[in-house]
Amino acid sequence: MASDSSSVVAAAAIAVEEPHLIRRLEPSDNTKGFIDLLSQLASCPPVPDDAFQARLAEINALGDDHFIAVVEDPVTSRIVATGSVFIEKKFLRGCSSVGHIEDIVVDATARGRRLGQRMVKYLVEHARASGCYKVILDCTPELRGFRLCISLVWCCYLLVLLAPTKVDRLPGCHDEPCIVLPSTPLTQLSSIDDAFLYLSLCKVQ
Repeated sequence: MASDSSSVVAAAAIAVEEPHLIRRLEPSDNTKGFIDLLSQLASCPPVPDDAFQARLAEINALGDDHFIAVVEDPVTSRIVATGSVFIEKKFLRGCSSVGHIEDIVVDATARGRRLGQRMVKYLVEHARASGCYKVILDCTPELRGFRLCISLVWCCYLLVLLAPTKVDRLPGCHDEPCIVLPSTPLTQLSSIDDAFLYLSLCKVQ
């Protein structure tokens, strides 16, 4: 059974590595480098403040079912780490819930402080407090060491549909979906953007 959402909100900020705190994304964070930080993860062009506030209002309207967390550097007042968790409501397992963790990124200047590890653990605890029976975190194979160090288990295949804008594919794939094994170089993966990719996350020792 899911806990009362107010109990989750009450735990919105916890110590990371003193004096850093993990807290919920706030309206003022658009001026503190939040979007710049996301651009270190994937394409993220500047977002005008009115668009930022409108999107944040949409997200906040979902309450604790969509939670974006950040770490603000107390010296520079810049956002140096972020991550989010979305709570999926299901009919399976007696109307259970599943947590999906996304967009984990730590600023290049703040890496090595275990902020990413602690961010994921924080989001996992948020999902547990929301009544989730499992938490899913998708990532590329080269990051498997990080995922294992926070006790997440590789267990399945990930099917990804990418935008049909180019015809570049891995050698030998032709017109068929590609099986991309963990040993496939990331430089090759970056050229595929019009195929179904099966990322093999199994057989990890």
